[in-house]
Amino acid sequence: MHGGMYLQGGNHLLIGDAAALPALMRKLDALPADARAIAVIKADYDARPKVDVDAELLVYWADDHRGLNDVVRGLFLPQDQLNAWVACDAGEARLICAQLVEDHGVDPARLHTIIW
Repeated sequence: MHGGMYLQGGNHLLIGDAAALPALMRKLDALPADARAIAVIKADYDARPKVDVDAELLVYWADDHRGLNDVVRGLFLPQDQLNAWVACDAGEARLICAQLVEDHGVDPARLHTIIW
């Protein structure tokens, strides 16, 4: 278990703002090679880290003009056993989690949130 979420093969969605960046990067580094992941990260352009992992990974960047919720709204997500991890401020997390469950069909039992 890694921060409340089992990191094994399969499909993963990791969403976090700048405060969550260290934890999100650790989670990405822990993904096994057979995992598939989408990361949505809010960070200023000059603070964006290089992301290099063994897993199959798509990274989408959010910023002050296009927030996490806006990026998540436009995603096409896999429908089979998606594990989602959301780490951001409580207000934005509520919007994102509702969107993931209601619009993207994410199983609430597979949705892990860390809020502040």
